[in-house]
Amino acid sequence: MKITITFLFPIFLLIGNVKSSTKVNDDFRIVVFDFKVVGKDLSEEDGSFAAATIRSYLNQYNTSSSFRILERDQMNILFEDKGLANELNQVFDLSTAAKFGKVVGAKYAVIGEVSMSNLSNKIKLSARIVEIETAAIIGESQSFYDNLKEFECKTLQISCDLLKKLPSPASKSACENDLAKCLEAQRPAIIEGPIIEETPKEMPSPKTNILKIDNCLSNYTVEYISSIGSASSQSVDVKVRFKHKLPNQKLTILKTTSKAYDISGNTLEIYKACLGTICSFSPDEIIPTDVSLNGTIKIRNVLENTKLISKLLISVVTKNAEGGKDKQSCIIEVTNVPIIWGK
Repeated sequence: MKITITFLFPIFLLIGNVKSSTKVNDDFRIVVFDFKVVGKDLSEEDGSFAAATIRSYLNQYNTSSSFRILERDQMNILFEDKGLANELNQVFDLSTAAKFGKVVGAKYAVIGEVSMSNLSNKIKLSARIVEIETAAIIGESQSFYDNLKEFECKTLQISCDLLKKLPSPASKSACENDLAKCLEAQRPAIIEGPIIEETPKEMPSPKTNILKIDNCLSNYTVEYISSIGSASSQSVDVKVRFKHKLPNQKLTILKTTSKAYDISGNTLEIYKACLGTICSFSPDEIIPTDVSLNGTIKIRNVLENTKLISKLLISVVTKNAEGGKDKQSCIIEVTNVPIIWGK
């Protein structure tokens, strides 16, 4: 299952009134390394996305500026200055986190792992905060998710748990309050009183349902190809075509942060994504300059009377395949996707 945003976070943006101070304590630095990824259906982008999200949450709740979170760009500069640019792409464990945490002058490091749970078929996300000087684990947390909304709450939960272990006046209560709101928003509504059947609403006129693609990727074109439904399997394959003008790009579709909705606003289940012939929770593929590559979003449990996918949000990450530079991470929005049903 995939989850990669720059990371753009259409993420549950913290609801609390979090105010920041201009004071920064440079002696108290925290570095969040990209998380280790375990499982063939996951990609390195899942680990980058999870780390970037937790990094963002820790920043948001650092209300007193009692510590400083090193951004990925800052880490790149510090590692390059010391001739260690290639080391930043490795998988960080307890020993390497302590070693390279010293390189960037950090007091604490956050490391973690994204993996598939064999029991629940969900993605397991775990994180630990390490004291650099002693290489001791001072706090850890883990959670499970299988969709974007769960991911938002679960990464927020882990962030709150890690904040509790830090010797700082960061806004831990604000984090807990926003976590409670996030979890509450996930609970299904309880309807009291008699159930009244509503008259089905008329389908909007086809003239108003104009297909539209909002492409968020610079120097890329994204074209709609087709949306074919199978009545027998109650599934729909939405196909799009990617093409770019950049040098040697690697593209990843993140299934777990992609979303689809019908015309009534109900969430449709995306169970797989494909790039070319590669299908998984987060497929990735290299696209040479000016060469087209087809992508497919596979949706299931769709009834044959569903005529339209009101909105399809495709979560993508791109970067240079050789050096990992020029990274883009965003959500492509495809609106009013007509379904052509077959047997």
